[in-house]
Amino acid sequence: HSTGGYLGWWFYDDGFMDADAHECVWHGMECKDDAGGRVTSLRLESNNLTGSIPRELRALSNLTYFDMSLNALDPSALPYWIGTHLPRLEKLVLTRSRLLGQIPPSFADLAQLRVLDLKYNDLTGSLDHLDQLSNLEVLSLFSNRIGGSIPPAFGTTLTKLHMFSAGHNQLTGNLDALPHMAALRYVNLWTNRLTGSLPETLGANLNRLEFFSRDAKSTGRNSSRVNWKSEPPQCARPRGQSHIWDHSTIPRPA
Repeated sequence: HSTGGYLGWWFYDDGFMDADAHECVWHGMECKDDAGGRVTSLRLESNNLTGSIPRELRALSNLTYFDMSLNALDPSALPYWIGTHLPRLEKLVLTRSRLLGQIPPSFADLAQLRVLDLKYNDLTGSLDHLDQLSNLEVLSLFSNRIGGSIPPAFGTTLTKLHMFSAGHNQLTGNLDALPHMAALRYVNLWTNRLTGSLPETLGANLNRLEFFSRDAKSTGRNSSRVNWKSEPPQCARPRGQSHIWDHSTIPRPA
């Protein structure tokens, strides 16, 4: 009821208003036998949901996949209870959910989290607490207002991270943690407030890197094994080459 389903606003609401229908057959719900037949996936993206993310979802303690992105939710804080009540969560996708405030410290307890996608919101605060998510593979925070520096601990704990997208934020400081994140393939840090030169070991250590963009205010091009580009690459890249450039006039991606 709190997201407008009872008013018929949802695009897809199969089973939700049927008192006789089991929740495992409701639209966007998935249950698994190895979880005792309980709900493990809730995907209601692009479904014209309104209101706020219901607190009642705290009861879905077996949830591994949670996606309520691209809806018409009211501006609200990112719920702290996601970190305290959904310990099995592996994928959290809340793109364009009109989220405000900081990423809650409780998110540090999401030990199984592999994908955190919070792009196109209005989040503030810092990246603190995320440095404990050792299973994280995708961190997408593009177009928020997150500040502070990239935690040095990223280099020692986020060893599985292959996508780090935090462009169009307010990050400061240097990039010293990046050369230690050997699994990185995609890094987007453009339009921040980063300073300093690229670490000299960046090109040598990140041999899987396919795409890298940094803030135009960063200076220096001191990397040992990178194919520097002064303009955006084509979609295809030559084998064994990375695309890295500074840009101050490149248009914002769609």
